[in-house]
Amino acid sequence: MELEEDNQEVKYHDSLQYTYNPKENCCISLIPRLGLEELTKGNTYRAALVELIGEIMFSGISMLIVQGVIRTGTTNAVVWIPFLHVFLFMFMISSTVPGSGGHLNPLISMACMFAKVMSVARCVVYIIAQITGATIAGFLVRLMVGEEVALTVGIGQCGVGNFPEGQAFLVEFFFAFVLLFVCYGMVLDPHQGEVAGPIFGPFAVSLIFCFNFLVSGLIAPELAYGGAALNPARCLGPAIAIGQYDGMWIWWIAPFFAALLHGILYILVPPYHASLYGKLDTKKKNENK
Repeated sequence: MELEEDNQEVKYHDSLQYTYNPKENCCISLIPRLGLEELTKGNTYRAALVELIGEIMFSGISMLIVQGVIRTGTTNAVVWIPFLHVFLFMFMISSTVPGSGGHLNPLISMACMFAKVMSVARCVVYIIAQITGATIAGFLVRLMVGEEVALTVGIGQCGVGNFPEGQAFLVEFFFAFVLLFVCYGMVLDPHQGEVAGPIFGPFAVSLIFCFNFLVSGLIAPELAYGGAALNPARCLGPAIAIGQYDGMWIWWIAPFFAALLHGILYILVPPYHASLYGKLDTKKKNENK
């Protein structure tokens, strides 16, 4: 009997909600789970509260890092900003993982939704919490640095400078996909997450994020382009606080399509496919005995 004839559903991994059925229509298997029942569960909103609080602290410190480094006038801002973010990512992810999974980023939440690790409903609740947290952080930073600095120097908001928006979109899409591909292959996939553990996992994710920041920031620093942002909420929050929305479509549309493409690949060619087919083969052998 061929593998395609096995009609038993097998979980990719015990902590994943998605199950694999070789006879299931390919298009249906790619549709994210709606999960409206999660809107009635208190745990969904408790996790969202952790995301909101974590986003306030993460986005606030991130904005202070960016605008502080810029105001010092250092010629190595493209290096210092990613370097300081390594510690920020590591501390904030580690502290929020137990309560919400430590997303702090609509890109990660959308990727989890398209990979069918979380439902559409929970993803929407998370993103609302992340945007709210980043917006609160934006107004707090504006108060911290003062009105004059906020409106002249800025509060560390995202920008493309003199870099063409079309090229900035391509950079954002490319590095968002690289980020998701590497993160899931190393940490975010439930099986790999167990292998990485609670200490190395957040550290690895921090390094991946900051590596992408650094490399993308080296593309056109002479055009005042800071590189890929890789966090739509972190870009929208300060934009709302100072009323500047230039290029906002880049930081939302590019991550969305990167998450969608990654989700398609994750479902069709899961990184743990060898163990998946091993389970199916074992079931066939047991049935034939």
